[in-house]
Amino acid sequence: MLVRKILENEATDAIGVTGLRTLFIGIFAFMVILSDKERKQKILGIDPSSIKRTFLLMGFSGVVGWVIGATAFFYAVQLVGASIPTPISSTNPIFATLFGVALGIEDLTKVQFTGVILSVVGTIVILM
Repeated sequence: MLVRKILENEATDAIGVTGLRTLFIGIFAFMVILSDKERKQKILGIDPSSIKRTFLLMGFSGVVGWVIGATAFFYAVQLVGASIPTPISSTNPIFATLFGVALGIEDLTKVQFTGVILSVVGTIVILM
């Protein structure tokens, strides 16, 4: 609701909002990850030869998946309101599941498929 109010102002810059959102989420995620001792040891115990490649892949994934996507979403909300881009963005679980199955990373059960569909339909119903 706060984001909607901010984006309704014509002077709001979508890239600036994306930057602030990314900064806060990054700080929060970093604190959560490093607050768990087991997870911290697992992260800090990475083989040094794979750290550079891991961070490059994470950075690329972040730029493509988050920065570009979030910026496009905020521009869309500014242009047409939240009623159109939000249901479209709620299809993310469907595409993530399809890519996971296609790449052989995920096994999809009927229960999981039903859950994905219900979460998307629920988001659309709430927004109407």
